[in-house]
Amino acid sequence: MLNVNRGGTLIQHLELVNNTKIEGSEKNWYSNGQLKSYLNNLRNVDTTYVSYFQNGKMEEIHLKTKNELDQVISNKKWNEKGILISEVNKKSRPENEFIELYEYWPTGKTKSHIYQLNETRLEVNYFQNGSLKSGVRFLNAKLDGKTQHFDSLGTLLLENNYTNNLRNGWCKRFDKTGKLLFAQYYENACPKKMTGELPAKKRKFEELSKDERELFVSFIYNNLSQYVSPNETQLYYTKKQVDSIATYYMYLFDTWSKYAPFPFPGHQITAQVISFRLPSVYLTGLVKGDTSDKYVKEVITAFEKNGWKTSVGINGMKQQNRNGAEEVLIPEYNQFDIGAFIYTKKTFTKYTLSGGLRADTRNIAGKELIQGAEYKFKAFNKNFSNLSGSIGIAYDLSNDITLKINAARGYRAPSVAELATNGEHEGTNRYEYGDNNLISETSLQFDAGIEINTEHFTVGFNAFNNNINNYIYYGKLEAKGGGDSIVVGTNGPATAFKFRQGNAQLNGFELKFDVHPHPLDWLHFENNFSFVAGNFNQQIESTNRLPFMPAPRWQSELRADIKKIKTHLKNAYAKLEMDNVLPQNKIFDAYDTESKTVGYTLINFGIGTDIFNRSKKIMSAYFALNNITDFAYQNHLSRLKYTAVNNFTGRQGVFNMGRNYSIKLQIPLEFHLK
Repeated sequence: MLNVNRGGTLIQHLELVNNTKIEGSEKNWYSNGQLKSYLNNLRNVDTTYVSYFQNGKMEEIHLKTKNELDQVISNKKWNEKGILISEVNKKSRPENEFIELYEYWPTGKTKSHIYQLNETRLEVNYFQNGSLKSGVRFLNAKLDGKTQHFDSLGTLLLENNYTNNLRNGWCKRFDKTGKLLFAQYYENACPKKMTGELPAKKRKFEELSKDERELFVSFIYNNLSQYVSPNETQLYYTKKQVDSIATYYMYLFDTWSKYAPFPFPGHQITAQVISFRLPSVYLTGLVKGDTSDKYVKEVITAFEKNGWKTSVGINGMKQQNRNGAEEVLIPEYNQFDIGAFIYTKKTFTKYTLSGGLRADTRNIAGKELIQGAEYKFKAFNKNFSNLSGSIGIAYDLSNDITLKINAARGYRAPSVAELATNGEHEGTNRYEYGDNNLISETSLQFDAGIEINTEHFTVGFNAFNNNINNYIYYGKLEAKGGGDSIVVGTNGPATAFKFRQGNAQLNGFELKFDVHPHPLDWLHFENNFSFVAGNFNQQIESTNRLPFMPAPRWQSELRADIKKIKTHLKNAYAKLEMDNVLPQNKIFDAYDTESKTVGYTLINFGIGTDIFNRSKKIMSAYFALNNITDFAYQNHLSRLKYTAVNNFTGRQGVFNMGRNYSIKLQIPLEFHLK
């Protein structure tokens, strides 16, 4: 059978036996006539497969013998430059199986060599300069025997001894000169005795350098990610579960630092939990809290006994304002804030408990200002103090579902603008008055939520209720004769607003839905819907709506993340966004303070990537095109939509930005000072 393309060029030739493609031969060509691949798969004949790059250089050759005694498989691969990158030889007989695999650096030197005979496997890795990097032995897929790690100069850094995946015997760490720094003796993974001293500067995770911390975290996630699989033969763990296991490891690393100088995790339980060679039962035990296994029980027990995370702190601020301009909006003032807090968190097997307490005090001293015969600002001195606190719990209902509930008491002192503003605010195009009699806001909030994390999607729902005493807002002032109060300032007439207070409540919710179908892990479809409503406890001018509440909003993003495109392009992404804002008709229309706003939909697009030169990132490049349809819209929270009619467009107020694009380059700079 022959197949040709539209240009008449032969691209495929099939010779079928018994009308099947499985037993026959096949040739494929590129459109330029260059042979692409050849397959010979006849019955009782050795199988041969050869493929070529479009430039004519060989890409792969695969040979498979067929006889009654043994089966031999040989495979070699090259890059487009004709450099051999890997080769595999496999020989199977009824009594044994032999596999030998080589990987090569672009220079032709060996990168790794794996030798396996039945259940025994040896792995040897090399640096690009040809020096030995590491040597590891496995028996029945478990560490067994001596493992060694070297630096690029050939100096031995680490030496461990294993039996059945457990450390047994002396495990040693050396410095860059080959001097023994530390040795720990193990019996079935339990540390018994040690010699030498640990490097003090690397005892704690917090004390590691930035590069070391990143390497450490990468080590955790890279190893755990190997359990992410859709098939039934290998367990799958969600990101949340991986995070949970990583948290265990972080804790153990800090707690048992005397056994674990970086990057030499000495406590064998920890090493087994994180290592990709860990039997899946250990990971399952940690995720489910199953303490039937003694090693899992030791990890969980130690974590629960000592898992309190507590932070205590104090912070303050001293601020002063001096007016040097001709027009002033707020007075000169001195402000001093100070607060102290304590926060604690305890993680158990199934739930996490957290809580905190904070005390704050603020002093604001405003200076008087007399303009002409009138007070522009009167002197004042105000003190505000209060307590805030919170408590919350997160409970893992199952491996995929987490429930959360929180309660918090909040506090906010009035700002100097709310207390003493007197002037035209050019950013909002109105004349604003403060109120020196304002008192602190206090609030009591309750919120609850649920998170569902599965292999293919993530769902999150959170709802809240916030009751606020002495809620500070501003509304229009009404003239004595009716209508708006107008103040003629230096820039002309402006509508007058004044800060006020009243008891109110806020209610709302947020819904998140993220689709990340496996195995298409590079694809994400993220959705977010948010809603908030605010009401006064008592009506004002026949309305109880809080002013300037955001409109309901639905955001969607379709995103593709590509880790590597070519050698020089990594961490690339492309995204298409929809930002749909619903109409806002629930407004504070007392004194004509605000008006309704129509809804709108924006379409945005963006791409970006990191650019590398070998292994070093030289820059990040981003491009964004926003509001593609060039839709004319106004955000409900914009104060500029109340400005005068634009004579050019005939529309009232300032509209948000139309179609626009941006190009951004981020170039990291490094300076090494001697």
